[in-house]
Parts: sequence; structure tokens; C-alpha cells
Amino acid sequence: MLKIMGHRLLIKPDPPKDQVKLGAELKAMGFEVGMTADQERRELVGTEIGTLVAIGNTCWRAYDGKDAAWEPWAKVGDRVTFAKYSGKIVTDPETDEKFMVVNDVDMQCVVTGEHNPFED
Repeated sequence: MLKIMGHRLLIKPDPPKDQVKLGAELKAMGFEVGMTADQERRELVGTEIGTLVAIGNTCWRAYDGKDAAWEPWAKVGDRVTFAKYSGKIVTDPETDEKFMVVNDVDMQCVVTGEHNPFED
């Protein structure tokens, strides 16, 4: 289990679109598809959108945390964009899932609706 701390966010990055699309096309042609660990790492680090899984206890407080009307900028479950190549990849030791740990300032926006801003 991963416990996020401080001003950090735990994000489950979306699978890299181009890699997933290419893999599906190659599988359809009968090829076995796999990535080396280094290729997978590069693709994950280049991802810019994902789902917010956990929020550290001091996220965003440095910016407006003293204001009586302060509210967190996002909530667990939100689809978010984050700065490309920010943070660190971590692997949950229990599930072997890969996540990104990024600083709160590296989250750029909450994505609403069904549209993926990176599909265009």
C-alpha cells in the first residue's frame, strides 16, 4: 500500500495512447507485443493525464490554506492533467500497479466531461 504525504499527489496515469493503439494494431496482425521495462518507464513518464488516487495532507495549503473559504483544488477520483515529465513513478508493492507521485503545483487542471484533451 502506498501512503501519500505532504504536498504530493498520487495519480494513476492513463496508458500511453499511441503505445496502446500501436499494440492493438500489431496484435490484430498476429504479432506478440511487449515493452521492455525501460520503454514502459519512458511511456509512463511522458503521460500527462490520469486519475487522482490520493492527496497529501498539505496539498495546496501554501497558496490559499489560510483563507477561511479554502477548499482543495481537486478530489480523489478526478481526472487531472499534470506537467509532462514531472514526479516519480512508484510501484505499489501489493498490486504491482504503477503510479505517478507529483507535487501539488505540477497538477495543471481537472478534466470535466468525457473529452480527453490529448486526443486531438
